[in-house]
Amino acid sequence: MDEAPSIYNSFTINLPDSHDTLTDHLAIEASSSVYGVLKVANKTAIKSIADNKKGDEFFATLQGTAKNLLNNNNVNWVKTTEFDKLIKNEKDRTSLIVHTIVKPSIFEGFEKVTIVAAGFESTLLYHVWNELGVKWSVDKELEGKLLRPNHPTNDTVTIYYGYDQPNSKTLRDKLIAQNDDHLRLKVIEVMGDDPFLWSENQDYKDRTILKNCNNGKMLPGVSHGLNDYQHIHHAVVLGAYNHRKENSAFLSKVYGFDRDRQRESMNLQIYQAVMRTSIRNDNIKDPKKIVVASRFDAESLQQRLPGSAIVSLDIPQSAQLRPGPKRKHATDNDRKRASDSKKANDTVLRTRFADNLSHDFISKSLIWDNSDESSYTSIDQLVRNFRGSYFNNWKDTEPQVICMKEIEWKRQLRDMHSNSFQAKDEINMISGAMFNADRNDGSTRHTDNVEFVRDVWLDFEDGDLTWDQLTSIFPTVEMTAYNSYRHTRRKPRFRMRILTDRPMLKHEYQSIYHEIMYVIHSNGYQKRSRETDSNGSDKAAKYSGLDYRPNPSYLSGLPCQAQKPQHSFYKDYDNNRVPLNVKLWLKQSSYIDGSTEHLTFPSPTKENDDLSTDQQEAVQAALSEWSVQTSQRGNGNRALFDLWLALRRAALPYLVLEDELLSAARKSLSSSDRIAQARRLLRRSKVFD
Repeated sequence: MDEAPSIYNSFTINLPDSHDTLTDHLAIEASSSVYGVLKVANKTAIKSIADNKKGDEFFATLQGTAKNLLNNNNVNWVKTTEFDKLIKNEKDRTSLIVHTIVKPSIFEGFEKVTIVAAGFESTLLYHVWNELGVKWSVDKELEGKLLRPNHPTNDTVTIYYGYDQPNSKTLRDKLIAQNDDHLRLKVIEVMGDDPFLWSENQDYKDRTILKNCNNGKMLPGVSHGLNDYQHIHHAVVLGAYNHRKENSAFLSKVYGFDRDRQRESMNLQIYQAVMRTSIRNDNIKDPKKIVVASRFDAESLQQRLPGSAIVSLDIPQSAQLRPGPKRKHATDNDRKRASDSKKANDTVLRTRFADNLSHDFISKSLIWDNSDESSYTSIDQLVRNFRGSYFNNWKDTEPQVICMKEIEWKRQLRDMHSNSFQAKDEINMISGAMFNADRNDGSTRHTDNVEFVRDVWLDFEDGDLTWDQLTSIFPTVEMTAYNSYRHTRRKPRFRMRILTDRPMLKHEYQSIYHEIMYVIHSNGYQKRSRETDSNGSDKAAKYSGLDYRPNPSYLSGLPCQAQKPQHSFYKDYDNNRVPLNVKLWLKQSSYIDGSTEHLTFPSPTKENDDLSTDQQEAVQAALSEWSVQTSQRGNGNRALFDLWLALRRAALPYLVLEDELLSAARKSLSSSDRIAQARRLLRRSKVFD
């Protein structure tokens, strides 16, 4: 196969009044805190649209979408909140963006598939399929027939660039609107009377002043394989090859293909265009001039053309445009080592949660309900059916193991809701933690005694977030809401049980807990309650009211009647919902372990990249502090984390935050380590809407 095929596409379902033609037959199968896998629930109905045997004109507009959804080689992702709002016919959601990734199964049945592509290890296909388990190997026989595996050192090539910041259509259009076309005027000056090839984005090729140059020859948008121009030494490639923001965010969060990698992959188009010139022939020693739009493009190209020189065109940098990063690419080996290190330290895939429980643990445990003894006749069964630790009241220190099938536990919880108490201190309590009695040193409920955790129990008080609103934020997750003892309709106090599909290790639980908080915060709710806000009540602010208790050993009240029974309520949210997918949530989490400070920050925006004066000053102050901290070896890790915190406090647009952090990482002494750290931080700074 010549060139790496595209494995990613996105399309929009824009059916504000008739979406149910499709959505009635679709469902979310698995989801993280933001994205979920879209599955066909009724294949017969979708297939009738795809086949459209009667030639229905409305079905004809949906045929392509239906075929895409039915294709077993595709995995389709959507934002879960968008899908939920669309099927509920909420006014602010009339369309749905579907992100499609082609799976390696598309090549099933072939004995062997060979892909020949320049820069293959930079492509999205290589990255995603590698993550999906494809083992790539080099075809040594074919490699020996290639003209060259890599370019030899060539000092005849000079790469000129215009702008310090990365190229984009937004940048281009902003400058053109300001009658600023210094870049193209400088191109004409540099090229003089020499013949050159030129390439622009399709939407601009008919407007560029380069088309008026008699010595310029326009390249087609896709120039792969063209060999008709090897007598021309010079090239101008000004196209901006970037994903749309929503596509970029998806690839970064779901597949870890961050913006830096995306640019490197997309910029292969620049390399392909340049390779139409005489640079393709190593024996031609004439000087060669290449002009690209940005320093990033120049440095990406220089990596593929060793020995080439980079020269700035010295065009004016608009005061409204921020200086961009001085790029220092980590090598592929450095990148792979960082990825392997992350995987080696990731314990998400652990499936055993009772490694430290003794064989006689069951006999020593106090079981809350002995009616179903089959649920705990072995350690494996006990772990599988563990639901939590029961306490008679909040002063009780002797946990009773709740071990039963989920269907029985749900019935028990609903029955408990009829219980009435005279005082709050009498209420039965629960912890999602399994406490290991063998570790008991006098404090049974201590966090150190927690072996693993099941489900997430949340308490809300004095906030603006209702239980219905919370379930809308997580529309695919199964959960239960019920009143607390002092709940009233005027002053809501309620509890939520969020079901998980498996037990969790302590650190996994804390990550899930903070991810829930992060998403709530990103939906506009501040962490504090209105009454406990130390800065005073802000009438315009929205407060979640979530009682911050990330410790899995903390207790929550079990269902009971409210002090004033007429205010009691109990709701199961389980229709078309599934327990929280722990593995997927951890993989796509935005929370960074060990930090909670970001939860009080303003949510980053993605409207545009323009900064206010205060934001610009905050960025400069943060970068100055970063320079001081990194002047000595050994401070890089802490310094980059502090820089991330400072930039988050400034509430920068996400793309600005990303550029600034990666720019600093590239300039550090241990750039490969800091770039890997920056990408981990950025994964946890994503915007949710």
